[in-house]
Amino acid sequence: MKFNKVEKKRFKLYKSGKTWVVAATVFFALAGMSGLAVHADNTTASSDIAKQTVVANPTNNESPVTSGDDTKQADSSVKTDNGNNSSATSSDDSKSNGTVNHDADKSTTDSDAGTTGQSTDSSTGKVDNNTDNSNSNPAKTDNNKQNSADADKNKTNSDANSNNVNKDNGTNANNSTAKSEDSNKQSSDVPTDNVLPDGWNADHTQYVKDGKLVTGVQSIDGTYYDFDNNHNIVKDDYVESQWGTWYMFGNDGKIATKVTPWAGTYYYFDPNTYLRVDNAYVESQWGTWYMFGDDGRIVSGVTPWAGTYYDFDPNTYLRVDNAYVESQWGTWYMFGDDGRIVSGVTPWAGTYYDFDPNTYLRVDNAYVESQWGTWYMFGDDGRIVSGVTPWAGTYYDFDPNTYLRVDNAYVESQWGTWYMFGDDGRIVSGLADWDGSTYYFDPSTYLKVTNTVENINGNYYYFDNSGRLVSWAQYPSDLTADAKATLAIQTASQFLGQGYVQGGNNPQTGFDCSGLVQYAYEVAGVQLPRLSEQQYYATMPIDGSQARRGDLVFFSRTYNDGSNFDPKSMTQVGIYLGNGKMLDAQGNGIVIENVSDFGQSYPTYYGRVLNF
Repeated sequence: MKFNKVEKKRFKLYKSGKTWVVAATVFFALAGMSGLAVHADNTTASSDIAKQTVVANPTNNESPVTSGDDTKQADSSVKTDNGNNSSATSSDDSKSNGTVNHDADKSTTDSDAGTTGQSTDSSTGKVDNNTDNSNSNPAKTDNNKQNSADADKNKTNSDANSNNVNKDNGTNANNSTAKSEDSNKQSSDVPTDNVLPDGWNADHTQYVKDGKLVTGVQSIDGTYYDFDNNHNIVKDDYVESQWGTWYMFGNDGKIATKVTPWAGTYYYFDPNTYLRVDNAYVESQWGTWYMFGDDGRIVSGVTPWAGTYYDFDPNTYLRVDNAYVESQWGTWYMFGDDGRIVSGVTPWAGTYYDFDPNTYLRVDNAYVESQWGTWYMFGDDGRIVSGVTPWAGTYYDFDPNTYLRVDNAYVESQWGTWYMFGDDGRIVSGLADWDGSTYYFDPSTYLKVTNTVENINGNYYYFDNSGRLVSWAQYPSDLTADAKATLAIQTASQFLGQGYVQGGNNPQTGFDCSGLVQYAYEVAGVQLPRLSEQQYYATMPIDGSQARRGDLVFFSRTYNDGSNFDPKSMTQVGIYLGNGKMLDAQGNGIVIENVSDFGQSYPTYYGRVLNF
């Protein structure tokens, strides 16, 4: 049937409105596809989803064309005012990639010519997207008002063709854009094949953070761990971190602090910075203190630090205090209560030692100045000296309480003998003035002489029983009686122990009794006759109770040859020493014996030689 002019005009207006709607739909669809293309490269998952959104049709991209009332157009159903089912079907050029059929004008032309093409009921003009996520409103023109019956009819036709997979291109474009946006948003939350759950793996050897296995030093569970390039945990090793600093990790993988064993020794790591501590004396986690050297290793043996030296036990690594120990070089050093190496005078083991301030070695057999300015003597074993001590070819005495040298004093030695020490501390020999008197100390024994006459530089000096100088003379004959008596006894005493020689009167041939007396007194400056009986008559007879040291003792008839001798015929003589003793030469040789030993058998007489 043919349209009248009014209907044709209305139909053209309708077609024109529809064309603009379709054009707008195509524009937005293309814009959405452009956005999908940008997001498609982000992840594999989002690319697949975008692809599924864009490709809405199967491999045959052409929209199917049908005839009759059951035909549903790919773009939208178009309704005319008079209710006829004349419609323009989609062209074979319509593609499922979002390109809209632009042959609408051709359909209009055909309508104008009275040709109806493939007609469908298009009473509603509604775009059915057949998608759950589309909220598009129906597309209408101003003159596209239909009654409710036609709308119901078109709705029925649309529902009947629900198997049509070629949706309206404009609407699908909008839906594709929406789906692409949702898919791209979701793709960042969807794990890929490389994404792992955060945390430790089953055997606690790897750690995942932000979905990836970590490497390098990582802060985990309130401490630090290190992972190598293969993502495996580092244990019991000293390694360089990603920042260039070095850290130690223990056998549990945790970063090490304080004293830690490694590579056959020990190191210390600061509990705040975790860095290795070098050249420092630090407190360990056990409260003990240890020294660590320039290379960080724990120290043993003698070690310089803080301007001095310390010693650390090679077994315990603890500081050695108050001990004299052998160093790693075989030398011995003393370390004090504070652990520092000792110099100067130092108490130890109940005595004192001195250590050189430059070498720190023990000082032996030396007289040295202490750190207090006083001087002390140290022996061959290094111990401080007290008492009489030989040194530098002489002897010195050191007080047993103060250990100071004794000067200008007459003191008792450790052996009970007495010695004199001068102003320079050296032991005295020869003449020495002390305490207002002059004494003489034997040059060989250093002992003070008493009751003796000494020939000193050609002069004769007499020292009494206390050792004081009593008198002196250039010649023995000028000596006092006591001095002469002392000199005579002193001379005769030189021959004690020699044998008796009948008729002997000198040191070369030996002595008999009268020969010894004659020689001794001759040295003392007194001339006596040769025989004992002659000597008796040359002396002044005295009672035994009056006898003094230096008098002579005579005995008569000590031998009898059968002759009738005068009872006063003196056959034996000796020098009286005092206290009932005498020195004489007799059958047993030259001896000191008791006067009474002879007096029991022979008459005894006394005679004084000297004028006391």
